[in-house]
Amino acid sequence: MKIDIIESYFTSNCYIVHIDNNVYIIDPSVNVDEIKAYINKDEEVKGILLTHSHIDHIYYLNECLDYFNVKVYCSKHAKEIIENNEYNFAYEMGIDKKITLDSNKSIYIKDNDIIDNLFKCIETPGHSIDSITYEMDDCLFTGDTLFDRSVGRSDLYSGDEEVLKASIKKLMVLPDHTIYPGHGNSAPLKMQLIYNYYVLDLMK
Repeated sequence: MKIDIIESYFTSNCYIVHIDNNVYIIDPSVNVDEIKAYINKDEEVKGILLTHSHIDHIYYLNECLDYFNVKVYCSKHAKEIIENNEYNFAYEMGIDKKITLDSNKSIYIKDNDIIDNLFKCIETPGHSIDSITYEMDDCLFTGDTLFDRSVGRSDLYSGDEEVLKASIKKLMVLPDHTIYPGHGNSAPLKMQLIYNYYVLDLMK
């Protein structure tokens, strides 16, 4: 397995996960040409996974779905947020691009679902109602729920601080993993019990 990280214009992370000759795109926040540069000619893109539906994580969703002709895995709440520029944070960022979610191209996932016998889905709302963390081997793709030494904000549409706390507790009881967050650097999960003051206070 190999994980490539592309930082977008929004400073969000787009992850290109290579497993054998299969590729999964997590949060398509960069354009197709940038993603293609990380994919070998003998590899096939198998799907797009969304950690949540804020504009800085889905900006190139429609372009990627059309080009790679794959399905997108996301929460049942994603469509409501993706297609409303107030809900997906686009208006606050001065963006008027419209993004749609075609039901024929979508696979709605829930807690404990397994994607292709590889990714376990963990519902982690709080930053947004549709937030999902993906567990694969010893990796956790946490979106904007949990960062290295920080956590996601809960003051946007469908955010809830108490729900976010419960989601973080849910992650912190897992075995030691490497977290791959929606922004910033990857880091050991258990290191958050030492350096992440929000988590430290929460887990007392």
